[in-house]
Amino acid sequence: MKDYLRVGKIYDDTFLAKEDESLRVHTNNVLEKASELIHIYGHCFTDKEKTLLLLACEVHDYGKVNALFQQKIREHKKQINGEVYHNFLSPLFLDFGKLSCDFDKTDINNLVTAVFYHHTRDFKQAILNVEYFEKYLKENIKKCFHTDLTWQGYLGRVLFMYPNVSARSNFDWTGYAKLKGLLQKCDYAASAHVEVTEIYHRESREIFLQNIHEKIPTLRVFQKYLEENQDKNIVAVAPTGSGKTEGSFLWLGKEKGFYTLPLKVASNAIYKRARELYGYDEVSLLHSSALDILMEEGLEGRFEITKNLGYPLTITTVDQLFKFTFKALGHEILFATLTYAKVVIDEIQMYSSTILACLLVGLGYLVKQGGKFLITTATLPPLFLEYLDRFVGAENYEKPAPFLEVSAEKRHYILVVPDDFQYSLIVEQALNHKVLVICNTVKRAQEVYQILREQIENVYLLHSRFIKKDRFRLENDICNFDGIGIWVTTQVVEASLDIDFDILHTDMAHIDNLFQRMGRCYRKRNYEGDKPNVYIYDSKVGLRKKGSTKGIYDEDIYLSSLEELMKYSDSFLTEKIKYRIIQNIYNREALKGTTYLNDLDKKIYLLENSYPGEYSKMEADNLFRDITSYTVIPEPVYEENINLFQDLMQQYNQAKGLDKLKIKNKILDYSVAVPSYYKQFIDKNELLPGLSRARVLYDEKLGVVYEEYNNQF
Repeated sequence: MKDYLRVGKIYDDTFLAKEDESLRVHTNNVLEKASELIHIYGHCFTDKEKTLLLLACEVHDYGKVNALFQQKIREHKKQINGEVYHNFLSPLFLDFGKLSCDFDKTDINNLVTAVFYHHTRDFKQAILNVEYFEKYLKENIKKCFHTDLTWQGYLGRVLFMYPNVSARSNFDWTGYAKLKGLLQKCDYAASAHVEVTEIYHRESREIFLQNIHEKIPTLRVFQKYLEENQDKNIVAVAPTGSGKTEGSFLWLGKEKGFYTLPLKVASNAIYKRARELYGYDEVSLLHSSALDILMEEGLEGRFEITKNLGYPLTITTVDQLFKFTFKALGHEILFATLTYAKVVIDEIQMYSSTILACLLVGLGYLVKQGGKFLITTATLPPLFLEYLDRFVGAENYEKPAPFLEVSAEKRHYILVVPDDFQYSLIVEQALNHKVLVICNTVKRAQEVYQILREQIENVYLLHSRFIKKDRFRLENDICNFDGIGIWVTTQVVEASLDIDFDILHTDMAHIDNLFQRMGRCYRKRNYEGDKPNVYIYDSKVGLRKKGSTKGIYDEDIYLSSLEELMKYSDSFLTEKIKYRIIQNIYNREALKGTTYLNDLDKKIYLLENSYPGEYSKMEADNLFRDITSYTVIPEPVYEENINLFQDLMQQYNQAKGLDKLKIKNKILDYSVAVPSYYKQFIDKNELLPGLSRARVLYDEKLGVVYEEYNNQF
């Protein structure tokens, strides 16, 4: 290690890295975490990458020997005037002459940039000059290392420090991001004093895979294909009932894996499946409410390692991982971890144009650095393959023929109705069946629910605008619903809940959304009836009669979807027909000129041309999730629980670390996300960062109602 440094080992152990930890101890801890990582997953890294990582871990905090940092930390100050941050000083200790003997210019520049940016700070604070060096570093370096050191400039080696168009192609972002992300991973684990950087026991993973085989002694064709092709990147089409979850587990094999899904409730279900059905303990859960689930199981101690992506299998929502494509400083750890892992992307067609663009571009970055992916979906638009060919390379992934043969071939007998819901028919069917009604908007679902509630008792409502604790209860109720009656819902059930109803009534939508909705009816069984069990309403016709034409779907795709479905109205819609319809609608020629295609192309262009550091971490988070909503506590909920909130807020202000997060989650149990047009009702004073009160009506059966609330109601 010292062969590449301008100084020897640290002799003076009185120099601090943190208030309670010396520079040498902290550096040793970071190196220990790097060694753990290399021991488990070293087969995924080249010898060059291992050397660069260990070197980055050794030198990353050497800039802390400067006098102003030592003064700041001993005086317990957060900032001190005139200080140059340590991460901007640490590259001074690298010996570029020695490095150039074994590494090329790109490798050296990646190393310098990884150390320089291992904390996300404004580079304008990196005012480095010989005067600062002579005044604040030189003597301390001599004391700490027993070495005389002279000034050397290095800023010319820092990539993307001065953004300009011509510089965008002059560096390898993936190589830099991989090295910096690995450095951050080891540094975070050492600083948080977590037990290990990575958890992995091959024996328990082998038992997990054996348990799957015992539960499924005869694999389905799709599952067998995935198990036999674990070493390949794969894009596979398979309908509901093909065994996608177990097949994906088998494809992951014994490697580190991430299983991503569109929604939290789906992630929760897969997580419990791995733990409870197949007895795998080394699996964890990662999304905005994951701590709640872990706390229920008494596993909250796993959260720190989970946040650091340290489990061999993590079930997560895609927003936790692929925002790295914005190249914001601070997200490199996500990319770096995925480069030595395998990632499953379930139901890719469910995502917004922004998230879809991130996935398509991001997979290209991952494959370049050694990561592997599996896309499993019931409906794969051919347009997506065009993008994958562009970013990943057609030669770098497998496209097997669609696995359309499932045990239940005839599940959906459809009827397209050019009008609003047939309420009398729905009520009649609900006397003897489980009936699911899916609406395109929350407001419409509330209206439909109220109409049906006047005619029948056993009708229930589920949508996204219930506070968390009520929504959790309702999701549990619908998943365990085995009686007769009606559930009115929105798109929240499309790809998230494992439910199976007898009859479906749904608003017309994009064809891929409709096929997801159909998956909630006769999910894995054949339909033997001679009447429709899926009713699709061209609700825009019905809404036009009421004087409203506003919709949430692209008009062109809506109409082309409707045109295709009309060909099969009053007949069975098989999996082969569904596949053919998707091919007809979602190709570039058919989509030419549509808002959908224009928006997707625009988002991909934005990512391709984004500059590292152009977006802040917060901006990237917001852009990735298409955040156009506010998290609020409805005023009636706040008033009803005011004593509880006051007590929790007092605890929150006094707590630290994981305890603080636990209390925050208890408060968020009473929160709900509302659209941006609710802004007029939202209190400007936040209860917590990103959480405010809102003057809106709330009902535990209806959810948030778009109407102002005050004490006179």
